[in-house]
This record gives sequence, structure tokens and C-alpha cells, in this order.
Amino acid sequence: MDGLRSNWEAVVETISKGTRDPRLAAALDIRASGRISLAEAASMLGEPTAAPGWRRKLTRRLRYLERIHGVSLLVPQIGRRGTVVMLEGLREACPIPVASVLAMQEFHARLVGMEGRLGTFEGEVERLKSPAASKRG
Repeated sequence: MDGLRSNWEAVVETISKGTRDPRLAAALDIRASGRISLAEAASMLGEPTAAPGWRRKLTRRLRYLERIHGVSLLVPQIGRRGTVVMLEGLREACPIPVASVLAMQEFHARLVGMEGRLGTFEGEVERLKSPAASKRG
């Protein structure tokens, strides 16, 4: 994971750019199917991802949550793509941290969209204020 960058930010970036970058498209496909990466699950649960062995520690914690709550959380991927976490199961097992992170991600996505619209509006205002625009009018 690139710092604190989440899969949701990749989804927003993919939609806003309208590109088909394979890395961003993969994040979009995973998120659309209700799965998230281990790194995003770690950030939702407040687990650090910088220490060595963080994946193993997180996997143990998620397996423990699976046993306690009776939900399916971990989904192994075919090949060398690792393991992903079912978002719905994580929401059932840890509702408060997951809900707060999802709300922040939704807020961030809306903010990014509003910043884009504001930039467009500011560009139009600057274009209308330019001397060339006043000569036309």
C-alpha cells in the first residue's frame, strides 16, 4: 500500500481519470466485489504495516475474529496474489472501526469530486475575467 492510500482512493482516481491503468482497474474490481487488501484491513483495524511480519499477525487476528463471530473474513487468491479480506465480514466483526474508516473514505471521495468541480468553476471564472473575454462581450 502506498502510504495511507486506500483502495477507495484508487477507485476514485480510476473513475476520475477514465483510464484503464491495470493496477487501478484491479483495485476497482476488488473493491466492487466487496473485498479489500490486507493492508487496507490493517489500516481499518489500526494495525501497523511497517513492522516485519505484520501480514502474519493480521492474518492470525482475522482468523481469531472469524472463529469468535462466525463470519468468513479471509479469502485466498489463486497464484501469488495473496489473500484478500471480505469487507462485509469485517464490518460484522468490527463494526465501529470499519464504519468510521468507510465513512472517512466516502467523505474523501466526495471531497475529491468537489475539488474537481471547484477547479473547473475557478477556471471558468478566470477565463471570464481575462481581457480577451471582455473584448468579446
